[in-house]
Amino acid sequence: MSYMRSSDAPLALFSWNIPQQAVLLSILAHHLGLKRGQLIVSLGDVHIYSNQLRILDILNRTPLAFPILNIKASVDKNPADYTSSDI
Repeated sequence: MSYMRSSDAPLALFSWNIPQQAVLLSILAHHLGLKRGQLIVSLGDVHIYSNQLRILDILNRTPLAFPILNIKASVDKNPADYTSSDI
């Protein structure tokens, strides 16, 4: 479970914060030899500024299939040493 004190919903929450936490959870599970579980995010101050309302039109589109994350690195490799080719 993760708690975010503050998040800019259109620019950060959907495109960066949640995906970043999902990748981190997957890396840790892989490194520890565990199965990935659920990412639960508790949000504090989620905000949308008036000049961002137009961006939210993307929520009306038909969603694509979820991406599949494959971690190719050995479980013995230190996650701090991962490169983009390991994921």
